[in-house]
Amino acid sequence: MISRKLASLTTPVLAIVAVSCGGSDETKESTSSTPTQAHERPFTDEEARAAAQALLAAIEDDMPPSWTKLPADEDGGPTPTVPELQGECAGISLEKGQEPGQVVSLDSSKYGSPDKKVEVQFTADVFEDDDSAGEALAKARRLAGDCADQFTQLFLEAVRNEVENATPGPGETPIDLRVTDLKYQELPFKNLGDESGLFRLTTSFTVAGREFATYLDLVGVRVGNVVGSFSYQTTFDPPEISGEEEFAARVHEHTRQGAESLK
Repeated sequence: MISRKLASLTTPVLAIVAVSCGGSDETKESTSSTPTQAHERPFTDEEARAAAQALLAAIEDDMPPSWTKLPADEDGGPTPTVPELQGECAGISLEKGQEPGQVVSLDSSKYGSPDKKVEVQFTADVFEDDDSAGEALAKARRLAGDCADQFTQLFLEAVRNEVENATPGPGETPIDLRVTDLKYQELPFKNLGDESGLFRLTTSFTVAGREFATYLDLVGVRVGNVVGSFSYQTTFDPPEISGEEEFAARVHEHTRQGAESLK
């Protein structure tokens, strides 16, 4: 869920690389469950998918009218390949893939704020049970806690590798861009549902000697075996927590409804 997003969303700085050198309108999903698991839980794969689709549809219908649906990225741009963590942090996957106990995961379209400074995308995850859903959030907390040093070092190396290997296309001018630092942390956030969390990935870099920073906030709200989450990306200025809390309140309500529909 959230740990998957860190690698699959691509950090904002990599998007800037693509722009400087020169989600999808349709829902993206991943599904997986064993016949035994599907037989034992009180809902089918189809019901889980329908609940996730309804959750995202309700959130998108609830978007402020001034926010604009962004065109789909046919090429998502470079995605850093991050080595698996070692030692006590082994087993926390950083690559895009299936979370243990995950039945379905769907992404919404991406939306841009009126001032074009914020980009947001929502995700609905349905798990086999409450424990599996809780473990997904626990992974994000471990990445920001006792595994933070190892994670940030590996992810920083991966991002730097993508930047250094980025080549301009025909007619495009290369730029002097250097990634200088990366920080991943959990920040205080409003309590919603059974549990909630805000995780921030800050990437610092220089362009032609000038210093900048980009921010990728990942907010998750769990209600039972359903997790509603969203990414909130900004460049230059940190996200405003108040704005994220407004989105989180909407996500909480629709996540609660999704969890109720599966009982």
